[in-house]
Amino acid sequence: MKRQRIQVNVSDEMITRLELYSTKMGISRSALCAQFIGQAIMGYDKAFDVIDNYGNKLLTDEYEKTKK
Repeated sequence: MKRQRIQVNVSDEMITRLELYSTKMGISRSALCAQFIGQAIMGYDKAFDVIDNYGNKLLTDEYEKTKK
């Protein structure tokens, strides 16, 4: 998998917290940020899947009502 570099500006407080957690986990700040981004994306994917499925169900239910 090809990897690309991104740059993100965060507050000094956030850097301190990233340092703390990355040290506790034994990984770099960059690896921790990548992990956070991956988890967030998976969460958004799941949320949008739920919304899409619910919307599709509503549409199907409404369509079925019009056929009766």
